[in-house]
Amino acid sequence: MKLTPKKCHFLRRSIKFLGHVISSSGVSVDEDKVAVISAFQKKDLVKEDGSRPSPKKVRSFLGMVLYYQSVITGCSRIAKPLFNLTTGQKRLKRGTSSRNRAGTFRELSPQDWTPACDVAFEELKRALVLTLTLNAPLFSALMHCWVDWVQCFLKYPLVKIKHDL
Repeated sequence: MKLTPKKCHFLRRSIKFLGHVISSSGVSVDEDKVAVISAFQKKDLVKEDGSRPSPKKVRSFLGMVLYYQSVITGCSRIAKPLFNLTTGQKRLKRGTSSRNRAGTFRELSPQDWTPACDVAFEELKRALVLTLTLNAPLFSALMHCWVDWVQCFLKYPLVKIKHDL
């Protein structure tokens, strides 16, 4: 094994690794990445004509946000209206037989972007800015396991109870 000295970092208080900042206080999101996501505007998610939402651009935004879903409470629930923009009934391409199921997704109209999509878009950006630092559990302290079940999704964070004396 060969190490490159330029790429090695020793005696650091924190490091950036795969979009996260790892330090002695825990794991938090990289502020540079969050700034890029927070800078997104609704106009960045529409097609070139400026009126119809682009499923490809919405999917790209959701991919960036969902990378950090472990630190956003209720991320899937919040993002549901935006997920609805990326799915749809397929139409068969003209001239293809019914046996060949390759099709294209339906085109979205300006009415498909609802007020619920606006709320979800802004709430996801706000939740990403207000994320918490994930800490390693302190097994000598009292902990609770909170279970959250929504449709077919189960989340169970382990919460440390902190008593200040």
